[in-house]
Amino acid sequence: MISETGHSKRPLRSSRNRPTPRRRNCSWLWPPSAPPPRHDPLDFTGRIPILACHLDDLKENGPHAAIWWRFGSQQWQTLTDALAHAEHTARVQARLDAEHQAERETRHQRLEATRCPGCNRRCDEIDTGRPSDGTSLCGDCQTKAWKAERERKQQAVRDAHAARWPCLA
Repeated sequence: MISETGHSKRPLRSSRNRPTPRRRNCSWLWPPSAPPPRHDPLDFTGRIPILACHLDDLKENGPHAAIWWRFGSQQWQTLTDALAHAEHTARVQARLDAEHQAERETRHQRLEATRCPGCNRRCDEIDTGRPSDGTSLCGDCQTKAWKAERERKQQAVRDAHAARWPCLA
């Protein structure tokens, strides 16, 4: 129904009755910059060690004997060994060494992939100019190639002039 002024007499709908637009999860558009860290179930770094012993052994042998059992360990240990958790430290160090070695190999492979096809230098061996990406020439080789091409063209022009006007040569 429209009034004389041309406006509808219907009451305006409230915006709160309208459904809110659903937000889309677009996280797949932006890949994470680094993979999430792997969780090692045997990594006790920053954890409080849980130690146990029999009270009879404690009375009989004293606190410095191999009467302590560290949860997650395989044998009875002295108190200092149980607190130090040497096998865990060695295992974590071995894992860190392996990860460091893998990173060095990856970095080396990336550097090897950037060898210039002209001079066979890697990008870290080039002091001046633009380094190569492995598919194109580095700045130094490109300059040499441009100069050689320009010299070849100039020589071709000189040869053409000498063939056309032999007396000028």
